[in-house]
Amino acid sequence: MDGGDDYDDTQAFDALEKDFQRVLDELTGDDTLQKFRGEYSRLFDALKKAQANERRLVKKIREQNTEAMANAAKVASALRISEDDDSNIEALRKQVERAYAMVEAANAKEEAAQTTVERLQADVEQLNGVVKRYTGLLGEDNTLEDVMEARDAFKRRYDEAADAAKYERQRADDLLSRLEARKEKLKEQRALVSELRAQLQSREEEEAREAGRQARLRAEVDKVKDTLSRREREAAELEREYQRAVTDAEAMQDKIEGLQDLAQTTANQMTLATKDRLAYKKKAEEAERRIADLQRETARQRDEARRAKQESARVDAEKRRVLAKLAAAETVEASLRRQIADHKSEAATVRAAFTEKEKEAETGTRALGQAQNQVSRLEHAVRQEAERVRIEATRKMEAEEAAAETEAAAKRTESELEKYARVNADLNKKLFALDRVVSALKRRILDLEAARSEAADTVKAREAQVKEAEKREAAAEGRLRQQKTLYDEVRNERNRYSKKLIASRDENTELRRKIRTKTRQAEQLELDNAAKDRTLVAVRFDSKTSSKKLEDKAREADELRGALVKAQREVQQLRAVVAELNAAVKRMDAEAAEQRRTAGKLVNERDMVGMQLIRRNDEVALLHEKIDIMESTLKKGAAQYSERLEDMRVLKLKVGDLRRQLVTANTAAGRVESLQRQIVQLQRELMAERTKTKALAEELENPMNVHRWRRLEGSDPSTYELVQKVQTLQRRLISKTQEAVEKEVAIQEKERLYAELKELLARQPGPEMAQRLAAFQKALRERTRQMRAMASELNMSQAQVEEYRFEVTRLEHDLTDARKRFYETRRRQALAGQRAAASAAAGSEAGLGGTAPAGSSAAVASETGARLAATQVKQAQAAAPRFVGGGFNTRMGSGPRGASTSAAGSVPSFEASALGAAGPAASGMGGPAE
Repeated sequence: MDGGDDYDDTQAFDALEKDFQRVLDELTGDDTLQKFRGEYSRLFDALKKAQANERRLVKKIREQNTEAMANAAKVASALRISEDDDSNIEALRKQVERAYAMVEAANAKEEAAQTTVERLQADVEQLNGVVKRYTGLLGEDNTLEDVMEARDAFKRRYDEAADAAKYERQRADDLLSRLEARKEKLKEQRALVSELRAQLQSREEEEAREAGRQARLRAEVDKVKDTLSRREREAAELEREYQRAVTDAEAMQDKIEGLQDLAQTTANQMTLATKDRLAYKKKAEEAERRIADLQRETARQRDEARRAKQESARVDAEKRRVLAKLAAAETVEASLRRQIADHKSEAATVRAAFTEKEKEAETGTRALGQAQNQVSRLEHAVRQEAERVRIEATRKMEAEEAAAETEAAAKRTESELEKYARVNADLNKKLFALDRVVSALKRRILDLEAARSEAADTVKAREAQVKEAEKREAAAEGRLRQQKTLYDEVRNERNRYSKKLIASRDENTELRRKIRTKTRQAEQLELDNAAKDRTLVAVRFDSKTSSKKLEDKAREADELRGALVKAQREVQQLRAVVAELNAAVKRMDAEAAEQRRTAGKLVNERDMVGMQLIRRNDEVALLHEKIDIMESTLKKGAAQYSERLEDMRVLKLKVGDLRRQLVTANTAAGRVESLQRQIVQLQRELMAERTKTKALAEELENPMNVHRWRRLEGSDPSTYELVQKVQTLQRRLISKTQEAVEKEVAIQEKERLYAELKELLARQPGPEMAQRLAAFQKALRERTRQMRAMASELNMSQAQVEEYRFEVTRLEHDLTDARKRFYETRRRQALAGQRAAASAAAGSEAGLGGTAPAGSSAAVASETGARLAATQVKQAQAAAPRFVGGGFNTRMGSGPRGASTSAAGSVPSFEASALGAAGPAASGMGGPAE
C-alpha cells in the first residue's frame, strides 16, 4: 500500500515537473520575463528539495516503526522464556526499558518528521503566497479563497492532531509524576540519602551550568531569528512593492494555473503525510499499551521472585535448626562421654579395691541406686540447660535480625553462658561428691559395666539422630544446589541480555531524559535491595561465625577427651562429618560471595546505563523545548502571514480601482485626438466663415459693380438664425474646451502615477535580497550543527566522567573487601593462638593430674584443679573484652558481630575450666587406689 502511494506521488511529481519545464520553455523566448523565469526556477528547486526530504523522512519513519515492532517482538520472546529469579526479572525490566526507549526514540523521530513536515508546509505556504500574489494581480479572487480555505482546513486538522498528542503526552506525564510521588516516599526512608543528595546536588550544578550554556545559545539563536525576522519583513515589503509594480502579468495566466495545480498536489501530499503520521502515532500508542502489559508481567515475575526468596529463607531457617540440633547432640554426647569416662575410672577403682569392699556391697547397691537417680536428675538438668541454650541461641538469631537489639541480646547471652558455666561448676562439684560415694562401691563392677553398655546404646541412638540430621542437611544441600543451578542459568541469561544491552547502547544514546525520574526510583529500589542483601549477608556471616565457634568448642572438647581412645575415634569421625559439612557450607558461601561481587558489578553497569539514559532524556527535553520555540515562531509567522494577506487584499482592491480608472483614462485619451481634430476643423470653419463675413461686409460697403442689387437665386439666413448658430457653436466650443482641460488633468495624474511606479520599480531590489536570506539560513544551519556537535561532545565527556566515578567506587569496594579479608585472617590467627594456649593449659593440667604422687590426697588435687579453673576463667574473662574492643577492626566490637564473637569466644574457656576441674579430680580419685 505504501509502495503504491509512493508510486502515485512520484508520477504526480513527474507530471508537475514536465508542466513546469514546459512553462520555463515558454518563458525562455521572452527577455522581459527572464526575472520571472529565475524566480520560478528557484521555487521549483525548493519544492523538489522539499519533496525529496519528505520521501526520506517517510522512509525513515517506516524504518523506525519496523524497528519498534521488532523490539516489541524481542521483548515478548524474552518474557516467554523468563524464570523465577531476581536477576532474570532485572534483565527483563532492562529489556522493557530499552523497548520503551526505542518507542520514545520513534516518537522523537516522528516529531522530527513532523517538524520537517511543518517546514515543508511553510514552503507550500510560500508557494501558495506566490500563487496568491500572481492570482491577485490577475483578479483570481475565488481561486485564492479556495486555496486559503484548503490551507485552513489542513491547519485545523493538524492542530487537532497536535492537541490530541499533547493530551496523551500530558496524561502520561501525570501518571509518571504520580508514580514518582509514590516512590519518593520510599526513597526518603533509605540509609544512603546523604550520598544521593550529594550526587543530586552535583548533578543540579552541572545542569545549571548546562542551562546557562543553553541560555546563551538560545540568546544567540534569538538574535539570529530577530535578524531573519527583519529580513523577512523587508522582503515582504519589497514583495508588496513588487506586486504593485506588476501591471502586465496577463500573459502569465496559464503558468499561474499550473502553479495552482502544483500547490493543490502539494497540499494533497501533505494531507497524506498527516494521515501517515496519525497512523504512526496510533502504532506508538499500541506499543505503549504493550509495554504496560510487559510491566504488569514484570510485576508478576517480581512477586514470584519474592516467593522464591521466602523459600530460600525457609531453607536457611531449616539449616539453622539442623545446626542447632547438631550442637545440642554434641553437647549431650560430650555429657555422655564424660559420664563414660567417670564410669570407667570408677570401674578401675572398683577393680583395684574389689577384694576389700565385698562386705559393703548391699550398702553400695543402695547408694548406687541413689547415685544413678541423682545422675539421671543431673542429666535431665543438663538437657534442660541445653534446651535453654538452644532457645537463647534462637532468640539471639532473632535479635540479630532485628539490628537495634543485637548488642543487648549478645550481652544477655554472655551473662546466661556465664551462669551456665557456674551451674556446670556446681554440677561438677556434685559429680566429685558422687565420685567419692561411688569410690566406696567395690562389688558393683558388673552393674557399672551394664550402665556403660546402656550409655553406649544411648550414644548409638544419638549417632542415629546425628545421621538423620545429616540426611536432612544433605536434602537441604540438594535444594541449595538446585537453587544454585537455577541461579547459574539465570546468570547466563542475564549475561546474554547484558551483551544485547551493550549492543543496543549506541541506539539509546539520543533520547532518554524523559524517564529520568523512573530510573532514579529504580536505582533507589535497587539500593534498598542491596541494603537488604547486605543485611542478609551479615546475618549469614554471623551464622557462619556461630558455626565456627561451635566447631571450635567441639575441637576443644575433643582435646579434653584424650583419655578414651574409642570415644575419641567416634568423636573424630563425627567431627570429620561436621568438617565436611562446614567445608561444603564455606564453599557455598564463597560461591555466594563471588556471585554477589558479580551482581555488584552488574549493578554498577546498570547505574552507568541509567546515568546515560538520564543524560539522553535531558537532550530530548532540550529538543522538545527547541521544538516549542519553533512552533511559537511558526505561529507568529502565521499571524503575520494573515496580516500580510489582509494587506494584499486591500492592495488588490486599490489596484483594481486604479486599473479601472486607467482603462477609463486610456479610453478617454484615445478620443482626445479626434476631439482635437474636430476642434481644429471647427476653428478652421469658423475662421473661414468670419473671413467670408468680413469680405461680404467690405464688399457691401464698397460695391464693385452696379448690378449688385439684383436678386439672387439663393437667400441669406436671417439674423436670428445666424445668432443661434453662433451661440450653438460657442457652446460646443466651451464644452469641448472643458473636456480637453479635464482630459489634460487626467493625463497629468496618470503621468504622476506612472512616475511613482517607475520610482518604486527603480527602488525594488533584485535577487540580492534572496541571496542574502539564503546566506543567513545557511549560517543558521551551520550554527545549529555546531551546537549539536558541542552538545554531543559534552554528553560524551559527562559519560566518561561518570564511568571514571563508577570505576573509583568499584575500586573502593574492592579495597574495603580486601581490608575485611585481612581483618578476618588476623582474627582467625588470634583465635588459633587462643586455642593453642588453651590446649597447652589443658595439657599441663593433665600432666599434673597424671604425675601426682601416690601419697597426694583428693582434696589437694581438687584444690589445684579449682585454682586452674579459676585462672582459666579469669583469662577468658580478660580476653573477651579485648576481643570485643577489636584490635583488628573497630566495627567488629560495636555491632552484633563483635558481641556474638566475644560471647562465643568466652564459652570454650568456661567449658574448659569446668572440664579441667573435673579432670584433676578424677585423676586424684585414682591416687589412693594405686
